[in-house]
Amino acid sequence: MLTGIATLPSWRHRGVGASITRALVNDAVTDGAHTVFLTAGDDAVARVYERVGFVPVGTACVAEAD
Repeated sequence: MLTGIATLPSWRHRGVGASITRALVNDAVTDGAHTVFLTAGDDAVARVYERVGFVPVGTACVAEAD
């Protein structure tokens, strides 16, 4: 499992995030994964995931302590 994958601001809008995501998905599938899911922190990240082929299927709810 991977968490906290990001692209530095100076490297955004160059396709780096999509390329990294695509490579990680391909590696997971090659290793036998049948399902890969991601959680987008915002709409911009969701668009990157959609360019790679992911589709939205729901939303996540997060509870935080007061």
